[in-house]
Amino acid sequence: MVRERHRLFWRALVGLMVLLAMASCAPVDQNFADCVSQAVGTIRQIEACTQIIENGSGPADKRSTAYFLRGNSWGAKADYDRAIVDFDKAVDLNPNNAEYYFYRGVTWSNKHDFSHAIADYNRAIGLAPSVSKYYNSRGLSWAYKGDDTRAIADFDQAIRREPKNAEAYANRGLASTRKIDLDRAIADFDQAISLDAKQGDAYNGRGVAWTHKGDYDRAIADYSQAISLNPKTEYAYMNRGTARAHKGDYQQAIADYDEAISNDPKQAEAYYGRGVARANVNDSDGAFADYEQAITLDPKFVNAYNNRGLLLIEKGDYDHAVTDYNQAISLDPKNAIFYSNRGLAWANKGDNGRAIADYNEAIRLDPKFGDAYYNRGNTWTAMADNDRAVADYSQAIRLDPTNAKIYSNRGLALYNKEEYDLAIADFDQAISINPREPIFYNNRGMSWSHKGDGDRAVADFTRAIGLDPKYAYAYRNRGLMRAAKGDYDRAIADYDHAIGADAKYADAYSSRGAALLSKGYNDGAITDFNQAIRIDPKQIDAYVNRGLARVHKSDFDQALVDYDKAISLDPKHAGAHNGRGLVWFSKGETERAIAEYDKAIDLDPKQADAYSNRGLAWRRMGHVDRAMADFDQAISIDSKNAHAHYNRGMAWSAKGDDDRAMIDYNQAISLDPKNIDAYKSRGLIWAAKGDNARAIAEYSTVILLHPKYVYGYLGRGILNFYSGELAKAQADFEQAAKLEPDDIYVAIWLDMAKRRNAMAGYLREAASKLDMTKWPAPVVHMLLGEQTPAAVLAAADDLDVTTKTGQVCEANFYTAELNRLQGHDDEALRLYKIAVSNCPRNFDEYRAARLALRELGMLP
Repeated sequence: MVRERHRLFWRALVGLMVLLAMASCAPVDQNFADCVSQAVGTIRQIEACTQIIENGSGPADKRSTAYFLRGNSWGAKADYDRAIVDFDKAVDLNPNNAEYYFYRGVTWSNKHDFSHAIADYNRAIGLAPSVSKYYNSRGLSWAYKGDDTRAIADFDQAIRREPKNAEAYANRGLASTRKIDLDRAIADFDQAISLDAKQGDAYNGRGVAWTHKGDYDRAIADYSQAISLNPKTEYAYMNRGTARAHKGDYQQAIADYDEAISNDPKQAEAYYGRGVARANVNDSDGAFADYEQAITLDPKFVNAYNNRGLLLIEKGDYDHAVTDYNQAISLDPKNAIFYSNRGLAWANKGDNGRAIADYNEAIRLDPKFGDAYYNRGNTWTAMADNDRAVADYSQAIRLDPTNAKIYSNRGLALYNKEEYDLAIADFDQAISINPREPIFYNNRGMSWSHKGDGDRAVADFTRAIGLDPKYAYAYRNRGLMRAAKGDYDRAIADYDHAIGADAKYADAYSSRGAALLSKGYNDGAITDFNQAIRIDPKQIDAYVNRGLARVHKSDFDQALVDYDKAISLDPKHAGAHNGRGLVWFSKGETERAIAEYDKAIDLDPKQADAYSNRGLAWRRMGHVDRAMADFDQAISIDSKNAHAHYNRGMAWSAKGDDDRAMIDYNQAISLDPKNIDAYKSRGLIWAAKGDNARAIAEYSTVILLHPKYVYGYLGRGILNFYSGELAKAQADFEQAAKLEPDDIYVAIWLDMAKRRNAMAGYLREAASKLDMTKWPAPVVHMLLGEQTPAAVLAAADDLDVTTKTGQVCEANFYTAELNRLQGHDDEALRLYKIAVSNCPRNFDEYRAARLALRELGMLP
């Protein structure tokens, strides 16, 4: 954002001169005496001079003097047009009087018609070339026309003719200041002050020179001296306000502008300067009011339009900002700053095309205008044209190699291009220039994150937080890194800080929800996702993750609503299609699930989770080889994807290759040491290999990681059950029953363990807690002696082949256990063998039948 520099002010040392009577003859009447006398007052002077003029009978020199003096009186009343008419008459009557031309020139100057003024000064000099003040006044007119070289030449002539002309030294100092010849300017002001210590304007002018040199203390001292000499000045107050603003002392600057306005309420420059100071103390409303007043007083005050436009951008009123810049450009169409700032308004309005056009024009007008390149680079970044953004930032850096923000923004563009090493180099440079800016550390941390260097990323986010303890983005980013390492508790703490710093930070709620989801706290996660969506109804990730939480809660219909909403917001969101596939998979609609996974992969061929999930669907459909291919692809995309390794391990197990399965489970655990499914599956392999001790150790780890995981206790209990550790088995089943008192399978196993331990069974007391309206209720009735094994086998029948296979498996296995309890070992052995032959390999009853046969010595 570009703000015009504070403007510097000085007052012309020669204004409307006090004219002296210059009659060449003695007055012969009272009218003439009053006409040439200042003592009678302006009104009487005008009346007296008018009487002489209208009489018309006196000598020409008398009448020319009357016109001349009446012109002077009109000038004193600021009626410059009447003054010039009278000076014209005086000149007509006496064309050789240099003073007449001189004072007509002064009047033209007061009308800001400096060309006519110079013409009159030329005539005066032609008639009286030795008079210093004529050169001095012509020099001022050249200065007002912007020709400081000619101005200085005239001031030189004035000084040559009158070496003690303090005003000429002061005016030459002003012109030299404008040419940035500051040492010469200061020397002239010194000389002016030595000649006239009460020359307030010389102190003011010298203050301007010191301000240009950046010596604000000396400048303030000079402005203060000018004020002490003339407390009613507005310019010295304004200039002192400018110097104080440069020092960052904005409140004192505002006080000075207040005094300037008090001295001259119509001084537009004072309102403008106060507006700049107020803007710097974040008093946007006060600044806006001052710019408005400056424009009211001076509708052509171009810089006031510029700065008011900047405030309108900050307020989000981009249309009115554009209107202000249109006005500024109409007043000064060659000012690159105004095009650049209008570009900012267009960019903030979302009209990047017009923004680029304005930046282009700013650069055409001033090819060395670094801010225009910088702003255009920002717009290219917003348009995702990172190559052009980098090119513009690079040019801006060449023009301003010490601007840390340009390096940082180029770093962001390189980050977007995935050129992380170059991005980090830019952030390094930004930090070396300004090590106190937290955003630079945050941005570098993001680059380290994408390079996979989590430790350096966390260090940078921590540094950013140290510099700004309320930096919400840095907390969230650090939380993301900690979550990626599985450190969800510390991640959640960071998200808490982010939300504390910014209660409307939707991404922080969404990220905290994701961490809670990873910890298994589905309800808490949903609460956070709800809040994220309330704040930002287009928060796609919140819908996607809320859908996943609802899948975990088996609320598949509402999960589908979430994924549908995410896809409506972004039809190309691969993660949402992947999530919708999870819903269809969970609802048993495997083919629809595969279609969604296909879509996710089509949208994002690097979506490892979609390949892994599609692999699960293929495995369910019996296409183990296709499943394996998808798991392989998921791992090739993301070799650190623990779930993909676990799922491939499951596929190897389904193919009967437990050794390869074990390799994948080991890898899954190394990547995610809290992956309980991998420990459990590894335990199943140890059990299949006959190493029950190792299998039990794996399930113990599962329980340690997840003390409320029912199936950890159930699995370990089954292993203890067939390892001769019936008391331990019973304890495990009892713990499982406490956690899930309505789980019918847990109740069955606890009943069998207690009966093996010669205790009363459990099912009769648990029956009231169990759903006895569906399978495996017939098994419960059989174990309670209320139904025959044949009736249970008949009840296992089902039209769905897959369902029937599973239920028949369970009927045979639990009938085998009943026979064993009754001492019918031969029948039990026969039924165990049937279970091993016919049960699905992923059923607990299949694995338990193998353990039973091994316990009975029928398997190695």
